[in-house]
Amino acid sequence: MDLAGVILGLVLAIIWAEASAWLPALTRRIIRLAAKRLEPDLRERMEEEWLRYVQDSLYPYPWTLTISDQVDLQDPKVTEELGCMILGSEIVPSYSLLTDPPPPPPRGGPPYEFRNAPMPIDLQLKIWQKVDSRDHLLVRGLAAWLKARMLMQHQMFTLEALYSLYVALDATFSLICRKLKEQGIEKPDAWDAHAFLEEAEGRPNEGFPYFGDFYVDRVSTMHPESRYGVFPYAPVSNCDAHTLFENLREVFRLIILGEVIDPKNYVDV
Repeated sequence: MDLAGVILGLVLAIIWAEASAWLPALTRRIIRLAAKRLEPDLRERMEEEWLRYVQDSLYPYPWTLTISDQVDLQDPKVTEELGCMILGSEIVPSYSLLTDPPPPPPRGGPPYEFRNAPMPIDLQLKIWQKVDSRDHLLVRGLAAWLKARMLMQHQMFTLEALYSLYVALDATFSLICRKLKEQGIEKPDAWDAHAFLEEAEGRPNEGFPYFGDFYVDRVSTMHPESRYGVFPYAPVSNCDAHTLFENLREVFRLIILGEVIDPKNYVDV
């Protein structure tokens, strides 16, 4: 490699290091600007949610560590030796996606920011009291929904989070169909389920199927070959998981408590 190539490589490395250092602050700035474009009663809530995706994760930060094959695993001191290797390793933060969690503060990450918001204990107790553990359909749906949130903490598991969310989505559809049958609809379908949500939210019936926006993506993701084609990877993105998670949260709240969220009196559980 000639001198010009070496200098170019160094310059690009410096630019990337500077960009990586400024990216979290820039991301927060963009989010705050985007939130200001929303309706006044939505700005604070949505800014808090968007910021939470990029800076409030406490999930362990992943990195790689090469262990020599000369390490004697039979040595009683091997645990101490491996511990010293881990503590002495260098964690280099990587911001390949804006949703990646930063490294912990002891490893060069920003200080933790804690939201000054009390836990909605009364609301959580009310939800807990309404969940019947004998309702296996509801329990299965809630378990899949909660597991998806844990998987979403790492970008490498976003696809697995969507798998779990699709299970939760199917559970909510069956739960709504159950309610519709109780109302006298003998064979409710996806259009009836969507109309149920629209009626609960006070919106006119627009004639769409239940979560129809996710139908093609769900089929293409769960079936490597389908009538929509063959894909070498799932044709979805990170934002699909976050959007579906938030939407299903409100559907479960409606199913369990019969409540529809008022944006002016929003509580995040």
